[in-house]
Amino acid sequence: MKRISTYFFILALVLSVTFCKKYPEGPSFSLRSKSERLSNLWKIQQLIYNGADSTAFAKKYLFNNYRLDINKNGNYNIDYNLVIGSVLIPFSESGNWVFSSDKKAVIFTKESGNTTAAMGSNATWEILRLKEKEFWAKYTQNDDVTEVHLN
Repeated sequence: MKRISTYFFILALVLSVTFCKKYPEGPSFSLRSKSERLSNLWKIQQLIYNGADSTAFAKKYLFNNYRLDINKNGNYNIDYNLVIGSVLIPFSESGNWVFSSDKKAVIFTKESGNTTAAMGSNATWEILRLKEKEFWAKYTQNDDVTEVHLN
């Protein structure tokens, strides 16, 4: 009887890990809470704009030295430079973040700063992957879809 209970426990554990994947790209299982995984200093690894890889252009011109600092206490800060010719125009923003009710998205609400709505302020990012050192998200503005991979 003890052996059957052990098999059922292992089967239940395997099924729960397999079928309880919250985000499309994972992870299937984590010992860290979603808030702990989201709280980090993030930098752009890849940026896909309307299906096209725009990483090199974005890192060089649009979001030069991009840093998104998300704190567990519900605050965030974004800093980056816009590059026009040889001129760097610094942008920064701070505000609050919360998970959506189903925890499948993170909602950023700008409190101060000189950024536009792209990449943060008053935006909802659909979470695709949330690991300790990887945060993938997608957001839509008008008809444009941006997927960003941060590490």
